[in-house]
Amino acid sequence: MRSLVRSLTLAVVLALSGLALVPGTASADTLVTVLYNQGSDRCPDGTTYGKPDMHPCAPSDNPGKFEFRAVPGRPGYFTVRTGVDPNSCLTNGPTANQCYVDEPLQRWQVTPFNATGETAKWGLVGVRLRNEGGGQCLDNRRKNFGGWTPYMVDCFDSPYQQWDIDTASYAAMFGPVGAHKGMTWANLEQRADNLVHVGYDGQSDPYNGDTPAGFQLPVLCIKQDGRPAPVGMPPTSGSHAWGGGELKATAPVAGTRLTSQAAADRLCASSFGSGFRMTEFHDAGGWGMWANGTLPTGTRFWTAINDQPANPWS
Repeated sequence: MRSLVRSLTLAVVLALSGLALVPGTASADTLVTVLYNQGSDRCPDGTTYGKPDMHPCAPSDNPGKFEFRAVPGRPGYFTVRTGVDPNSCLTNGPTANQCYVDEPLQRWQVTPFNATGETAKWGLVGVRLRNEGGGQCLDNRRKNFGGWTPYMVDCFDSPYQQWDIDTASYAAMFGPVGAHKGMTWANLEQRADNLVHVGYDGQSDPYNGDTPAGFQLPVLCIKQDGRPAPVGMPPTSGSHAWGGGELKATAPVAGTRLTSQAAADRLCASSFGSGFRMTEFHDAGGWGMWANGTLPTGTRFWTAINDQPANPWS
């Protein structure tokens, strides 16, 4: 409530305090893009002042394009201006207000985000907007008497917090889509008794990734339920140990769809049921594991690593 009241009175308070206005001239750091919500299939109106509304949209017919302007000295933070008036900034609330210098309620942390694991519509790419001053994320919901309205809420994995932007703007913020490499593992040995050995081979790179995120590969999923190791299996400690569970592989997916560990985990759970998640490098001591399962041979698998920048999303 305090942050809402603050945003509603922002223009008056800042005007009285004498803070300088942000000039409306665009620069090399200005990125003009649609802002399309993955959950509601709607875009915010380009409101000059007050609370924006939402309307059904597609990039070809959306009148409310937005300008993302990098905040100097704050990597990953942007002000968001309406295409109708470049001097009007999206402000915590959310509302549209006059843009001001160095106002936390008008600074947005923009991060790659894919809540569903599915490719965004219209060839766009998903991001999430977290307000620095209020600490919450931009969301949207149905109004009581029809239509949709944006609002602020705690950040969580929801398609209503996934805002899709143009690929050119995304590339300017985070680098080319699909350029990052993710780590992969191989099927090292498949036994007829539903036992499989997966892990690092000569192609795997757990430090930098080995396969461009634009490639389509199965995700290696695991459900660790603590089952005991069969006779003759490795111990439960050390590298290439017994994983205490079952491995499965999804259908091939582009690494660009795996925008976070959570997105990959959801893909595993939706494919194979509760308890399945993306396999992680250290799940059985590191470098590989044995587990129950029958996996395809001759292919590689997207596999996560939690302490190196070697995932499709990092």
